[in-house]
This record gives sequence, structure tokens and C-alpha cells, in this order.
Amino acid sequence: MAKVRTGRVDGQVVVGDYNCVINAAKGSTVTVHRGGPPPVALRDELGGDRLPRTGAMPHGRDVEIARVDAWLAADRPVEIRGVPGVGKSALLRELAEARRAAGRHVVYLSASGLPVDDVLRKLFVACYDADDYQPDPARLGRLMGEVDALFLVDDFAGSAENVDRLLAATPGGDLVLATRRPCLGGSGASLELTGLGEDAALALIEAELGRSLRDEERAPARDLCRAASGHPRALRRAVDAARGADGGPAFEPDPAVVTRALVDGLDGAAREALLVLSLLDAAPLSAALLAALTGAEAEDAGRILERLAAAELAVPTRGAYRSVPPPDDDGTDRPSPSADDLALYFRRLADWAATASAREIADEAAVVTRLLAAAVERGAHEAARDLARAAAPALQRSLRWGSWRTVLALGLVAARELNSADDLHYFRHEENVRKRVLGLAGATAAGGAAAGGLLALLGAKGGGVVSAHPVAFGAATVLALTVAGLGVAAAARDDGPPPRVHGPVAAPVPSWSRTTPSATMSPSDAWLRLSVASVKAGAHYGARVGGMEPGETVVLSWTGPASGRAETLTADRDGTAEADVRAATDPGRYTIRATGQRSGRDASAPLTVEGAADLGAPALRLSPSAPRFGDPIQATASGFKPGETVIFYMGMTRYGHGGAGGDAEANASGVAVAVFGDGWANGNRNVMVHAEGLTSKREAAATAHYRPVQGIGRLAARADRDPVHPGDTVTITGTGFAPGWNVEWSCSGFGLTTSARDDGTIEFMLHVPDDARNGRLDVHISQWASGRKTDVALHVQPRPSATP
Repeated sequence: MAKVRTGRVDGQVVVGDYNCVINAAKGSTVTVHRGGPPPVALRDELGGDRLPRTGAMPHGRDVEIARVDAWLAADRPVEIRGVPGVGKSALLRELAEARRAAGRHVVYLSASGLPVDDVLRKLFVACYDADDYQPDPARLGRLMGEVDALFLVDDFAGSAENVDRLLAATPGGDLVLATRRPCLGGSGASLELTGLGEDAALALIEAELGRSLRDEERAPARDLCRAASGHPRALRRAVDAARGADGGPAFEPDPAVVTRALVDGLDGAAREALLVLSLLDAAPLSAALLAALTGAEAEDAGRILERLAAAELAVPTRGAYRSVPPPDDDGTDRPSPSADDLALYFRRLADWAATASAREIADEAAVVTRLLAAAVERGAHEAARDLARAAAPALQRSLRWGSWRTVLALGLVAARELNSADDLHYFRHEENVRKRVLGLAGATAAGGAAAGGLLALLGAKGGGVVSAHPVAFGAATVLALTVAGLGVAAAARDDGPPPRVHGPVAAPVPSWSRTTPSATMSPSDAWLRLSVASVKAGAHYGARVGGMEPGETVVLSWTGPASGRAETLTADRDGTAEADVRAATDPGRYTIRATGQRSGRDASAPLTVEGAADLGAPALRLSPSAPRFGDPIQATASGFKPGETVIFYMGMTRYGHGGAGGDAEANASGVAVAVFGDGWANGNRNVMVHAEGLTSKREAAATAHYRPVQGIGRLAARADRDPVHPGDTVTITGTGFAPGWNVEWSCSGFGLTTSARDDGTIEFMLHVPDDARNGRLDVHISQWASGRKTDVALHVQPRPSATP
């Protein structure tokens, strides 16, 4: 088998409470971060992306700007929505410049093509100096609470849940989103930006012409405004073309002919650039990456993109360019890629990623994920595998974990098609690491929601703008279906069935029989329907609510032998909402109630909760029972209370030794399954694994008999010189370690991690502390995977005095 180029990205990052050590060739490992969270410093000058170049102040938008200002003054988050080119970015620029003129901090971010995890990462590093650290959501909210700024997020395509995460991460400031479709729900104010009125549109035409319209030009100008529905970008295109038509002075616009002429007049290099942009939907393309994809020089690629932007066929955005979707009826014969074109782009992108830095790949994350999805769709699995292997550690290293997840999902598809066991292991292992750090291990239920979010990301759902080329839509479909199944497939072992952690108990096919509304309202006001009349304790059932106010919060609560709140929903435009609800664990007759928090409307339905059968004594089974160090373990616990959370941990405490552990919800049969232990190794071959029910306090245990990884050759380590002086830098080399596995070293309480090479050797630089005392200084070196340990003794002597 040909050797795979895996890129050159290695390093270490801290995410929440976990350390992730990235190794492009062998895969990453995760351990609990020791000590408190890393220190971070608030930037003196807040960062973010550069404001978009939109020209002068937007014409005819005074009313809209005043409305947004009023909402912000009332501490309400705002979304500005509309079709591409209608002026959303221009409005954000005006808001930013006005706030900065008033002495207010402003953070502008482009979310184009990015999942919300990457937007949150950009938000944090715009405010704090923390290249290798991403806090957990709770600490992120606390840190961002110190930042009083106006946060402007452009080209946002997330869900209402994603918006909630942005709001939680910006508690100290104001949030404004620019988006193509509604996403804020009932938690803020929404402004729909439409075309300009006739007077404002005529003023825009005159501003673009640089003169007043002549009497004979006003009628065709009004016709143009009506035909374009006041769309600012369409008007600017027509003016630019009419100004240069036949060199004549008259203004005689013909938008369809103008658009066709702009495209038909492009040379080969510009047409190829337009072709590449058409594959990317709204993802921004830099001149450097265009050069890598087409083989052009970087300076030439920049001039080509500037030419497309001048022709209104691309939009400049923060040092890169996005495509402009053509009108449906413009009749333009835009370039489309051949199979050979696509194969060449995929291979060139994989080659670029193999040599690019983590920062370079992170900056191009949106392009990488879209072309990777297109490669999988078109069957270019070898290039897709290579690209995913090179890009995954870079996205992980730069904490672009939303894009990292997408790349792992697509890489897994390519590895399956290639029947490559090594690559399958890599992508499954990395997905387990991601879930382990984020507390998602085995959460199959999250797969469907993630797929929906990724479909929205790629514009494949209704209401979005999808690339006219079939590759873009097909790739979006593959991507969504891949991620939807990853919650099962990624955690599965090669030698056993996939785990079903956190998977809800399947309810019968809902009959949605209508139940009785409350006596205080008419049946037409609100209603609640349940999928079943009776359910086992801790099992799941469906609930559908209707008759509520659009966008309002609806609370599902229950009373009976016990009481509490089951779910919090948001009503759709038609006043309906649905939820998958877990039944109470105490048997008896319950009343389920839905209450609108704004309208006060409510409805109720009865539900009988049946007791669970005798679950038997708690037990724990491990697969495999004799893993290699670093391999994940699938733990199946039985005999627990349905619906309760079961905690799994290794060692003698809940927190384990080295951070190995997980949790899962027991299903209706009292069974919980978790996968954990990825990258876990501490040299102890026999490790006790525990399962504990948080509600029932039931416990079970089993022993994992680890097989250490074999080191290569004789174990030894030495320094390049000895004795040493305070402040010296010493190179330490070693042999005899297991290839590809992490090797930890420590000295005077400070330690870091390196990785053993293919021949089992290591090399790292040690800085002798400036305050090191005279005498012996021990450097401790250990590798948990192989169980090998050794020390290097340095002898510190005072630095010789300078000769006068």
C-alpha cells in the first residue's frame, strides 16, 4: 500500500478540562488537564475580521439603521436577514463605524461557511490572547462577560440553538447577526432587508454614475429599478455595464445582456477562477489557495479575483472572495467543471494541505470542507482520504473543532470506500477523542441534529441559496448523511457491533391521538398530543404542541407521583412544536401540560407510566477485555434504573487516572453503553473499570487487562552536554520507545509531551531554569503506552564570570 501523506502538524492544545496532543501520523491522544485552566489575557485592542468593503453609506437605509439602534439600546439581540447582495454587510459596516466613532468596542466576524464551534473560537481569540486554549462553555461565558462590545457576525447560517450558544458567549455586549433566513426565534428582534424603494434606488444609480440622470434616462432607470426590485447589487452591475457600453454617454441598461457579456468576456484564467468559486457556494476563497488549486502565481490569482469583483461576479470579503449567485433568469452560460477539472482540484488541495501550516489550513476551513465533500461525492476517495488526514490534525490543533468534525466524517466515508483499515482506525479514533473531550462519547441522538445543521451550513435545505452546480448539492447531501451516521459508526469497533450510548428508546409509531385542552380555553387555542397513552418508566415518547404564538417559548411540565419540567420548546411560525420526551422513572398516572410563556395558552394530556421489570443484579462487560494501551473500550452496564445516568470510570475514583471515563443514560431495559479510554495508558496493565448509577447508587465493576505496546531497541536517553548552567538550552535524545506514542518528560515540576518517531527515538529541547541551584537536576522521561521510563541526570554549575 502506498504511503499516505499525513501533513506536518503536531502540537498540544487545551480544550476545557482536557489536553489534546496532536500527532498527524499516529493520531491524537487526550488526557485530563492537570491544575487550573491556562491563564488568558484580554487583548488591549479587540481583534476580529476586517470590515467588508461596501463603499459609501447604504442608500435609503436610515429607517432600518434607526430600528436596529433602538433594539440595541433596549438590550435586544438583532438579526438582519435578506438575500445575497441586498446590503446586509453594508448595514453592518455602518453600525460598526458609528459605534467606533462613539468610542465603543466593535468585533466584526465572518461566519461564512463555518460551523458555530468555529465562530465561537474566532470570537474568543478576537478578545483574548489564547492560541492553544479553548475554554468550556461555562468559562467562555464568564470570560466573555468581561468584554463590553458590539459583536457583528456576518453570513451566519446556524440554527436557533446555535444562536443561543452565541448569546451565551456574548453576555457582556450586544449581538447583531446578518443571515439569509430567520434564525433568532423569539429571543430577539428581526429585520428583513428588502430592495430599495424607487427614490433610494434612483439615488444609488446617480451615485454610481457620478452625475444626475438626464430626463430621457429617468424612464429606463425606473424600469430597471422595478425589474431589479431595488436590489442594490443588480443596480450597480447594470450601471457599470451601461457606463461602458459602446463608449456612449447615454444610460441604456439591459441587465440580462450585461451579465452575459461580463461572463462571456472572461479569459481562461478568470473563467477557471469563476469555476472554482462556483464550487464553493459562499465559502471565501483566498488568492493563495486559488493559486494552489489552479497552478497560477499568487499575484496573478489576486489580480484575477479583483477583476471578478470589479465585474460583480465575486464579492471581496476580508482578504478573500466569495461567489455571487446568478439570478435565476439571467441566461448566463457560466463555466462548469469537468470530471478531470475536479480530480485535479482535489489532488492539488490534498497536496497543499500536506505542506500547509495549521493556521493556513484553519483559515481555509470552509473551502477545505466543501471541496472535501465534493471529492467524496464524485468518488475521488484517495484524494479525499489524503486531504482529510492532512487537514484533520490542523483543524484540531487550531481549535476549529466544528470543521474538524466535518472532516473526520468525510474522511471516514473515503476510508470505507478504500477499505483502508489504518485510515478507518484513525478517523474512528479521532472522532472518539473529539467526543471524549466534549462529553459526547457515543451520543448517537446528536447525529441527526448535527446533520440538519450541516445541511443548513452547505445550503442544502429549503430557504437557502444552493450552488447551481450539482456537485455542491450532492456533496452537501453526502456530508449530512455521513455525519448523521457518525454517532454510531465512529464509536464502533472493528470486531463488534456499534455502541448505542445515549440513544433514546424507540417509541411506537406516533398515533398523535388528540387530547383534551384545558377547561380555561377553547379547543382552537392550544392543544397537546402524545404519541402513546402509556409508557415504561424512563422510556421516551413523542409530544406535539399546537395553537401557540409563533416564536414563543413553550414549557412541557408533568405532575403526578412526581412533578417537574420535561422540555422547553420554541413554537414554529405556525405555532406548533415537537419534542422527544423521557418519561418519569416513578410509575403512576401523570398529567403532561404545555404552557406558552408569552400567550399563557396551555393544554394537557394524561399519561400512564408503567413500572419497569426486575432488572437483575448490576453487571459490567468490557469489549475487548484485553485491549492494547490507547485502544478504546466499549463498556456495557446492565441492571441499572431506566433513564438514570450511569458514570463509567477507570481506576479508584470517578475521575480515573489519566482522564478515562464517560457516562451514558440507561435505556428502558436498564442497559447503558459507553466508549472511552482512547489514548489512555499509564503503565498499569490491570485496570479496574467501574459503572455507577447516579440515582440508584448501583455499582458494577470489571477488569481490563492491558497489553503494552512494544518499544524498539534498548531504552536509553542522554543530553548533548553536561554539566550545564542556569539558562542553558539542552537537547535531549532517547531510544527504545514505542513508535508514534506520546512520551512525557518533566523537570523541576514543569513537563511537556513529545512523540516517538517511527524508529522509536525521541528528541526535545530543555531549558535549564534561570534559578536552577547548583547540583543534580533530574529529567524524568516516561511512555505510558510501553511502560518504559528512564531519567537523565544533569549537573548544574554556576556560569563562569565574565573576564574584565
